[in-house]
Amino acid sequence: MVLYAKDIMEREILFVDSGTSCSDLAKLMVSNKHGFAVVRSSKGENVGIITEWDLVSRLLAKGLDPSSTKVEDIMTTGIISVDAREELSDVADMMAKKGIRRVLVTDKGNVVGVVTCRIVLANLKSYVDSVSRDLARYGLLPF
Repeated sequence: MVLYAKDIMEREILFVDSGTSCSDLAKLMVSNKHGFAVVRSSKGENVGIITEWDLVSRLLAKGLDPSSTKVEDIMTTGIISVDAREELSDVADMMAKKGIRRVLVTDKGNVVGVVTCRIVLANLKSYVDSVSRDLARYGLLPF
């Protein structure tokens, strides 16, 4: 059984406008129970991602005012995404190599979900068990 990004992705994503204040973002993140948001430009383009770590390290630790600092001032640019049909093993490998905890999932250029390291870990055991059963069924395991 092969798992793909579309099989394990989280479908609910919080999107915010790049001009949103960090204070408003924090409230949205709490009320929506999200640890990150995808940042969109005024034209609707995905231009960045902002996480709880960004709020801590780029806003609070620098003593910036959350009410006057905009999301675009502290977001991470260069969003990394994978196609919905990308295999889980390739997604996990890429996340590990790039040292990232979230990757957007796209289908025909549209963001349809997100794979997080938490989701990968949660699905890892069942994935390994399934592969092991298949290998055992075909006598491909040494034990």
